[in-house]
Amino acid sequence: MEYRKLNGQYENLLEKNAHYENLAMIDALTQIPNRRFLDDIYTKLYKEHIRDNTNLAVFMIDIDCFKAYNDFYGHVKGDEVLIQIAKTLQKTLKRPSDFIARYGGEEFVVLLKDISLDGASTMANQLILAIKLLQIPHEKSKTIPYITISIGIAFKDAAAKVTQAELLAYADKALYKAKESGKNGYVVCEKVI
Repeated sequence: MEYRKLNGQYENLLEKNAHYENLAMIDALTQIPNRRFLDDIYTKLYKEHIRDNTNLAVFMIDIDCFKAYNDFYGHVKGDEVLIQIAKTLQKTLKRPSDFIARYGGEEFVVLLKDISLDGASTMANQLILAIKLLQIPHEKSKTIPYITISIGIAFKDAAAKVTQAELLAYADKALYKAKESGKNGYVVCEKVI
């Protein structure tokens, strides 16, 4: 009798632990993986891409002029936009291995394993178009009067000697170039890796 009671309590604790682990890995607002989850998955995918001798693309995505959006429309509307953007980006990714996470604020990271540079460019265009098609009004935007995104892409083949951190940093640098060159587009990191 005592054994069954203890076993039931143990099972209950396991369920609660799994629930809390899930909460710790999911962004509360957007309901997509958070940065902590990204860190775990990125390490795993990075090792897999080297082991399997495949390519890896890292996208750093930012919502254009989002501070101006929040200032004009308010943070409640801004939160609604973040939720919509996250769902749309997630829905636009097609393969089971494609991964998206909220990186922080209005930034997202996408990891695409076993993809060509042309495939990564095609996916970037699809993500940009999917957000444009939402036609979320943004009167204070400096590009078009709708919410848009910019993407920085870092692309690596398995043989390249680039660390995970460097690859992410290259995507971030490419994002800044995309923002500087007019937003609402993507830039591939110039560094050959």
